[in-house]
Amino acid sequence: MSYQYGAMKFASAPKAPTLDKFFSWFDDFIKLPNVEKYKVWLASGFLEGWSTMDVDIVLNGKPDYAELVELIKEGIRIGLDEYNMFVDIQHWNRKPLNYCAGEISGTLVGKLMYGDKIIKNGVLLNKEEKLKKVYPNLFYEEKVYPTSKQRARIYNNEPILLYTN
Repeated sequence: MSYQYGAMKFASAPKAPTLDKFFSWFDDFIKLPNVEKYKVWLASGFLEGWSTMDVDIVLNGKPDYAELVELIKEGIRIGLDEYNMFVDIQHWNRKPLNYCAGEISGTLVGKLMYGDKIIKNGVLLNKEEKLKKVYPNLFYEEKVYPTSKQRARIYNNEPILLYTN
């Protein structure tokens, strides 16, 4: 199997995240340069304890594109190379929505992400047309949350602020 996330390519399929792997990844991530400039949030399925193949991390703070793209890339790389798990890191223009507290009306979120494509075994898994390149390997998208998939779920945990600047 072959996978590609933005410009990063890797041969083996990531495994489901575990708490041990997540905490080890986080210990490594907070040592990276420039992480102190951002708030770091844990959100979504892994936080809820659902069966999931990734960990969702949201960063907040004034983005410096050059620093941010390297921080996101390195955080993803550590997850894949060191812990064989996928950590989906994005920068949002606001803190993650708290669905369990009733934040379920459509909210437009501006988000920055590494790369413009996710490919699994030659199949493109995402659509690129909504993404705007703002810096090499860094793309911007506006998206309304929660999605229909998120509205159909019951959330019991609010996003957790793991690190603050």
